[in-house]
Amino acid sequence: MPTYLDSPGAGTSDYRSEEAQDIFSRRPPAILRWSNTAFLLILLLLLALSWFVHYPDLVQAPFRLTTVDAPKPVNSRLTARVTSLRVREGQAVQAGELLGCLESTARPNDVLALGRDLQQLRAAVLHGQPLPLASFTAQRERQLGELQPVYQTFQQSVQQHAAFLTNGFYPRKQRLIAGELQDLQQLSGVLAAQLRIEQQDLQLAESTFAAQRRLFEERVIPAAELQQEQSRLLAKQMPVEQTRIALLNNQNAQSGKRRELLELEKVFAEQQDLFLQQLTTLESAVREWRSRFLLLAPTSGRVHFAAFLEENQSVTAGQELFYVAREGMQAFGVVQVPQYNLGKVKVGQRVWVSVSGYPAGEYGRLPGRVAFVAALPNKDGTYQTRIQLSQGLRTNYGRALAYKAGLRGSVDIVTGDTRLLERLLYSFRRNLAR
Repeated sequence: MPTYLDSPGAGTSDYRSEEAQDIFSRRPPAILRWSNTAFLLILLLLLALSWFVHYPDLVQAPFRLTTVDAPKPVNSRLTARVTSLRVREGQAVQAGELLGCLESTARPNDVLALGRDLQQLRAAVLHGQPLPLASFTAQRERQLGELQPVYQTFQQSVQQHAAFLTNGFYPRKQRLIAGELQDLQQLSGVLAAQLRIEQQDLQLAESTFAAQRRLFEERVIPAAELQQEQSRLLAKQMPVEQTRIALLNNQNAQSGKRRELLELEKVFAEQQDLFLQQLTTLESAVREWRSRFLLLAPTSGRVHFAAFLEENQSVTAGQELFYVAREGMQAFGVVQVPQYNLGKVKVGQRVWVSVSGYPAGEYGRLPGRVAFVAALPNKDGTYQTRIQLSQGLRTNYGRALAYKAGLRGSVDIVTGDTRLLERLLYSFRRNLAR
């Protein structure tokens, strides 16, 4: 019978059975001893690697791409058909350049030509130059459609203005009155010279009469001779007064001619104002027509189609047809950072942007930095953050991404550089705290 270990009085060798003594006395195999050592070494190596390996701490958020000078959209102002397209995708255009036309009863080229004629006419009016009215008075066939009524009213005003100006009533009457005024001014000069001569002759007659009166007082000459000299003096005074009256009448006549010129200028100003009112009305109508039926580039840059578009295609009011992007525009990102981990986000931190339309595995990611973090939240509780793209739209793979309006993606904000061992310890402590 086997001896138990707790049997009193049993010796040391008697505490174990033969099987137990066989197990404890046998040495472990070598592979088992080396596997334990290898496991310990691998564990130490992993701990060392986890200390040297750094793992970035990331905050992820949705990303929206925009620009400082965002592309300007070109929308349809009404529901109609696109009758013509004047540009192709990516073409460089200037501000105001025609991109396309919507269906209208007017002929676009005629309306554009009318607009150029009106610009020349306005410039001539502002600079006081002869008005180029020939293009409006000549019998030209213009298909203006919706503009026809206001254009006909303007044509009547042009004809009246042309008749009033060009070899018409105003210049002829102005020349006639100006000539009469010039004649009166010349006559005034003649009368003034005549008055000076007559006044000198009167002064001589007065001197002679004064001498004769002294002789009469000294009783040298009789009274009859003095009376004759006085009669000659009075005869000299008469033409002087008549010439003065003629000068006054001449001045009154000149004032009358000047009044006629002022009245004529007033009539001309009224006619000019009426003409300018009709010109302004037609210019406004042309601008309104252009904004409704013509698709014009709002700025200089490159034009891009917002969607598939072809001639004779129907579009709806408010539909975006094109957008024009300026050359060399500065793109940046707008991120709405949630409140979770918001305290980690700081200005200057590195970011990596993955654009949804360009797979990161093929095109790469856009590097950048946090440029601004809003101090106040939006209505949805997120904080708007601005991302500055360090290389513009060129990825870390060296590929340039084409800007598209409304591009979205995701952003990884690198808020810290933590060791892998530290992250494991953080996770362990967090699990213990639960």
